Amino acid sequence: MKHKNVQKALLLSLILAPISTTILAAKPPSPAPAKHASHGPSIGAFIGIQPPAGAVEVKVGGFSFRYRSGVFYKHTKHGYVVTKAPRGAVVHSLPPGHSRRVINGYTYYCHGDVYYRKAPNGYIVVEAPVVVQNGPVVVNSAVPVPGTVELSVWQGEQELLIREGAFFKNTPEGLVWVEQPIGALTKSLPEDATSIWYQDIEYLDVDGILFRKTPDGYKVVEAPWESAK
Repeated sequence: MKHKNVQKALLLSLILAPISTTILAAKPPSPAPAKHASHGPSIGAFIGIQPPAGAVEVKVGGFSFRYRSGVFYKHTKHGYVVTKAPRGAVVHSLPPGHSRRVINGYTYYCHGDVYYRKAPNGYIVVEAPVVVQNGPVVVNSAVPVPGTVELSVWQGEQELLIREGAFFKNTPEGLVWVEQPIGALTKSLPEDATSIWYQDIEYLDVDGILFRKTPDGYKVVEAPWESAK
């Protein structure tokens, strides 16, 4: 009796083996891990009825958007979809993974194909700077930012521009960075220049550059507390 049971078990295993092999062969392969775009979902991607958690409201020209980590969303009748970054939108902080580029003396912050500039209340979405080929000379046209101040100073007969705390001179090839010109003069300063008193002398700070008032105008000076160290 025991011998017959062994024979039945062996016969049953021989019958079931091809079936199991067929089932295993027919099983679909495991899906490959999804590949995500380096800078978030693509334009037009549907997100859902509700905006992503943590997305903040950003208004541009009367239109409302939601923003989170470098991605903008707009509301449609079906829900929220990813949209192109609206020019003029101001965000409080730059998205993770952004890069910094200086083009013709202006600082841009790039995230994917979106360009930001520093603005009074955060960072504003601007058009990408256009590079125009003019013979052997490359001219980068920069995008002005509302609310920013561009100041010029004079060193002798040479006019220098101050942009974002740095000095530049104008050349046929565009703006070229120069060392801080101690003694350079300007007739006026922005109204929001910060007053700093040191040893009973008033200094005025504009984007980290110090000036002193003189009969000829405001003169670029070194920080006296640095030389005193």
